[in-house]
Amino acid sequence: MECQSCHSKKATVHLTEIVGNKEKRELHLCEQCAQQHGTGTSGMEIMGLISSAFGPAAKTAGPETAEQKCSSCGLAYSEFRSRGRLGCPQCYEVFRASLEPLLEKIHGSGRHVGKAPGGPPAGDRSREKHLVALRRQLQAAVKGENYELAAKLRDDLRKAEIAAEATDADR
Repeated sequence: MECQSCHSKKATVHLTEIVGNKEKRELHLCEQCAQQHGTGTSGMEIMGLISSAFGPAAKTAGPETAEQKCSSCGLAYSEFRSRGRLGCPQCYEVFRASLEPLLEKIHGSGRHVGKAPGGPPAGDRSREKHLVALRRQLQAAVKGENYELAAKLRDDLRKAEIAAEATDADR
């Protein structure tokens, strides 16, 4: 995606503003234009945003965590708090007790479910593929005049569609 300010570089900073209940405005900027607009992405700025957004809840580390260090890279939790970045994959395990509440507050969940750009979540895609496959099989069965199989596929398709509607209603 192209930067909406300079129109020459790739946009790496994506800002979304919610206006009212339904309208959403998006701004896509490259790193340089984002810094010019005062919305850079340095670790300190991100940690500042997290702290301001969640207040004291974002500062979940107690004195014992602040003194804790990663055995792999030697990063102390207090250093992570000031830099805004972990040092290595092992840090996630070492600081797990402090990171989990922080990540849950930021992302709204402790479990990553993934998302496809511009499309439905990954689970919805596999459900849609299954429904499409059932519809094709049903058409082939009708075309081949295999009406018993077609009736079974029709019933399976109805069950799958009802389950999909129930899942969508729960969201």
